[in-house]
Amino acid sequence: MRVAFIGNVRYLGTLVSVIEASTKLGAEFHIYGDGPARNALERRFANTSTITFHGAYSYSDVSRIYADIDLVWAVYPSSEPNVKYAISNKFFESQLFGVPGVFAKGTALGELVREHEIGFVVDPESIQEAFVLLSSLRDDASRLLNARLCLGEYSKHQTLAWSHQEPALQNFIQHICGVF
Repeated sequence: MRVAFIGNVRYLGTLVSVIEASTKLGAEFHIYGDGPARNALERRFANTSTITFHGAYSYSDVSRIYADIDLVWAVYPSSEPNVKYAISNKFFESQLFGVPGVFAKGTALGELVREHEIGFVVDPESIQEAFVLLSSLRDDASRLLNARLCLGEYSKHQTLAWSHQEPALQNFIQHICGVF
């Protein structure tokens, strides 16, 4: 199984949890990006053969990155208001590229993902939950396949492209401005 974190490498605690869990399972873990926690992670896991630090990436490489992974790790501390209520860019990318993600339990996004079975949720601070999830996905490939299929079905009914959303936004703006 190939798991990846893609983006600004911060939130050291949540990344340590998933890296330790993936290491125990022998799963590949890839980190694409740079940020304040990268050096600490590289030092801590310098001798871990299943972890690969790819460094900064160009957004033009994102489709290739998603093509090379089975699961995107997008778990951030749910105590932060932005994490609790916002929708992560990784959620939209997972839809666009058809790769299920793991998101934080106790968030609006986590609830949406759980409700539609389009990914997975874990407690951001729990190495045990990360381990149990990754272990179950390794041992039962149908769980990951089912999430991928549900994600595909869910995405059919979502319009992610700006060209699909623009008319609705224009109508909304005209309505609130009193322009008919």
